[in-house]
Formats: sequence, C-alpha cells, structure tokens
Amino acid sequence: MRIQINADRLSAVLEKVRIQHPMKKGENVGLEESILGEVRSLLERTDFEGLSKLAFQLDPPQLLACIDLVAIDKTGETAQKAAHVAILRSRDSMLTTCWFKLVASYPNPLLEKLLKDLVGIRQYTALELNPHISNNLSRWLLAAELPMGIIRDYQSTSDDKKLDHFLLDHFIVRESALFKAVWLTLLTKGTATDIKRQFPNRILVEIKDRQRAFESRLIGQHYLNSLNGLVDWSDRILQHIYEEWGKPRIRSTQKRVDHRFWDDVKESAKEAFRRWLMLAEVESFFEGVRAVFWRNYVTAGKVKDVQQILAGEGFMLDFGHFGVVEFKNVGNASYIYPRTMFNTYWNGNNFRESSPAYFKDKSNTVRSKKMPGWDGRILHHLGWQSTARERIDILMGEK
Repeated sequence: MRIQINADRLSAVLEKVRIQHPMKKGENVGLEESILGEVRSLLERTDFEGLSKLAFQLDPPQLLACIDLVAIDKTGETAQKAAHVAILRSRDSMLTTCWFKLVASYPNPLLEKLLKDLVGIRQYTALELNPHISNNLSRWLLAAELPMGIIRDYQSTSDDKKLDHFLLDHFIVRESALFKAVWLTLLTKGTATDIKRQFPNRILVEIKDRQRAFESRLIGQHYLNSLNGLVDWSDRILQHIYEEWGKPRIRSTQKRVDHRFWDDVKESAKEAFRRWLMLAEVESFFEGVRAVFWRNYVTAGKVKDVQQILAGEGFMLDFGHFGVVEFKNVGNASYIYPRTMFNTYWNGNNFRESSPAYFKDKSNTVRSKKMPGWDGRILHHLGWQSTARERIDILMGEK
C-alpha cells in the first residue's frame, strides 16, 4: 500500500501540537512572569479581610502562583497573604508544588508551615503518589524543622549508609538547598555516631564550601565538642581548624586573644586539640627514642605547651612548674629549668641571641632535694630514658 504524505498538512498539524502542548516531556513547568506579577498585584491591593473573596476569584494557575510567591518572597505581607489564599483554596497540585519549591529554596519557614497546613487539609495522597517524592516524607514533617526530621529518619537506618547516599535515595539532590541544610543540621546537631558514619574528607568539603562563615565555625565547634578527642578526630579536619582559627590560648602570661571560634569549644576539647598540636610538633622535631620519650608525656597530658626555637634547632616543653629545653643535635644535653627561669626563656627567646649557648645555663637549672648532686640536665647516653623518666617523674611530684 502506497502512503502519501502531504507536507503542508503535516506542518500544520505539528504547529497545532506545539501550540496545544508547549512544554516538552520532562521539562519543568513554570508559571509565566505575567501571572506572578498579576497575582502579586492583586494581593498587594487586597487587605487581609478581603482575601476570602479574592481567593475564590483566582483560577488554578493563579492559585499555584501563590505558592511561587511564598517560595520567592519567603517573608513579608504579600507572602503571608499568598499562603493564606493557598489554604483557603487548597488543591492537591499545591502539595507537590510546595514540596519541590521547599526543597529548592530551603530554609523557608513560611513555605514549610504552608506545606504542613496543606497536608493537614489534603492529607498525603498527592505526595505519596508522586514517584519523585520519598515515602518517608510524612515522618520528616513530624519534626519542628524538616532537616531534623530527615536526620532522625537517617539515624533510624540500621546500615552504615553515608548521608549523601541516604539523601539521594530519597530524591534530595546535591544541588538543592535542602541537601545543604540537612548536612548542616547533621554537622551542627548530630550525634557523634552520626558524624563518625561520614568520611572525614566529606565533612571537610562541607566546612570549606559554606558560604556563610558562621556555619563553618558551628560545624568545627560541634565536631570538636561531640567527638571523643584524639580517638575520633581526623588529622585533616584538625589541620583545617588550626589554619582557619588558630589554637586556643593556654598560658596566662600570653597577651594573644583567642579567635572567637574557641569561645564555644569545651575546655576538654581545647586541651585535646592543644595536645594534638603538641604531638605534631614533637613528631616534626624529634626522631627515634627522643620522639617516643617526649610523646608519652604529651599524650598523658603532662606537657602544657611546646614551641620550637633557634630557627628550628631548639625545642621547649612546658611542664607547668618546670620546663625543658632540648636541641636538635643529639650531642647536646637537655636543660631543665624552674618556672621563673623557664618563663624568661619562653617569653624572650625571639628577642635574644639565636645561639644554643644562651639556653645552656647550669647555674639556673632546676634542683631537687630528692636528687642531690644532679645538675638539672639530661645527658643522652645509652639507656638515658630510664634515668630521665625517673627524674622527671620526681619533678612532677614536687609541685
């Protein structure tokens, strides 16, 4: 059978289809700016007492425009009026529109309340039937704030799934504002278990990518406060915290003021953070048995602070009521000084001559009645650790 095609008629039919169906499959359907502008103008000219009458004069596209206005304005009288009209003329289509707008524009307290109010009127049916909306949404909306509802649902999962995968499984994509809001909630209000379930590098991305500085600070503070110190902390995250906000002050004689980041960090976390910094300093300065020897005291919390001197050729360890001066070259003895003398070295080393000889003064080293004849130095001969440990332990007991 021969088929004849009239090109002119085909073109006419295609044009008619284009007019009747202007949106392609899968393309987002948006309200024309003219409709938004028209509805905005109507709302602005109408007082709250006249909204009931106006609501029943609007057609379906205009009613959906009310959802758009709440999403766009977020606050203000016009947004409040638009939300009120949406409640007066609730439609199932409003539920899905409201949800997708909320995902895209979160946080939006008015839009979130509107969604909950619409659910109270229309129930969840329209939302549950949409294949791109999670079946868990009803649980999420029970919480005062949507991100916390999502986090509680995430906490109830028995597997070790990462938050990224959980969100994507529930149709919350990375590009959405809600995705970022849920991450912020987890990293500022989540439990230690929640945070440890995530890869440290992923947490670091969230800290660095925050556009508002206070959010990065909140994440860093909660990370330090909620996890179990050096046992759970990630070196990469701690390094970033140090680079961004420095270290918390410890010595009462220091005039430096802490970055405000440290104001809301627990003292125990500050102490553990300082210990991490000291361990890093010890590891970078010492090698072999000396590194192991001094690291044990830092790990045990006996060392208050450390610093390198002599352009990296010397090292000081503050034990509180006494301090130790070490030198890079093993042939040099360690000198132990009482508090007052050690303070002089600690506070003035940057302004003194940069020579190891300046820090070697046997006449001012520490003395102890329990160790008569000892000159206050540690000599690094074979097996020196045992004798040195005994002497330092005695000094620590003589506060």
